[in-house]
Amino acid sequence: MYVGQYGEGGDPVLDILYLGEPIGGEVKPMDDMLSLEWSNLSEISLGSGSPNTRAGLRDLQRLFEGGRVW
Repeated sequence: MYVGQYGEGGDPVLDILYLGEPIGGEVKPMDDMLSLEWSNLSEISLGSGSPNTRAGLRDLQRLFEGGRVW
């Protein structure tokens, strides 16, 4: 969980991030997004996005440094 605010001077937010593993099916973008793509975790930039997103990605990268999590 990551506590922050929506934009500068914005409303408080609580971001809850989940880690999962696909077990089947097809992943496709719905009408609320333009595209969807898989990326290698080590290739994701930590220089953009909200502070909560950056913190979550940093924590996820640290978690995977030693190998697979599950």
